[in-house]
Amino acid sequence: MLNFFVNFLQSKGGWASYDPTHEAEFSRVGCHGPVRCSRIRFRSFAADQRKGFETGARAFLTANDWLAKLPNGADGKTVAIHAHFTWAENRQAIRVSNQFVIDGKAAPYIDGIYFWNPQTQTIEFVWSGADGDLSRGSVTPADGKLVHDFQVTHANGKSDAYVARVTPQSDGSWTNEILVKKDGTLSPFIQVSYLPEKK
Repeated sequence: MLNFFVNFLQSKGGWASYDPTHEAEFSRVGCHGPVRCSRIRFRSFAADQRKGFETGARAFLTANDWLAKLPNGADGKTVAIHAHFTWAENRQAIRVSNQFVIDGKAAPYIDGIYFWNPQTQTIEFVWSGADGDLSRGSVTPADGKLVHDFQVTHANGKSDAYVARVTPQSDGSWTNEILVKKDGTLSPFIQVSYLPEKK
């Protein structure tokens, strides 16, 4: 799933944060400063996690389609991510279908679902990437964020661990901050801002 970002970051020479309102800042920097966000009040105990996730998802993930602009590729082509979240007909899962948009043309990215696992009492997700990666993990609502803790198994069988913090913003957008998890430490990978589009 993250091979695109890995290749892009390697071409830039290091870890990066990216905010489309500050394109010149896509560089070898770490995390952004304090993030202003619209706080969603989630309780910490497991019995309310499902309610918290559903409230948060209705509040921003499923409310719109989303567009995240990335820096142009090495070939000069424009690159973006179009994110699409919809409730399943039974209202027990949220479907995810995201695409890359390269020079205005759609290309496959990831497809999968979020769901509540009654056995583990956690929000879980699984999605497959167009390059053969498989991502599986759990989501914990915390401090106004949806914190994703997950593992990506690549097509070659090797795996990497990540944490992603999805945070709604006061202007109606949301950010996805992805960090690499290794040996008990987190290292910045990339941060992307998603702006709303009409479905």
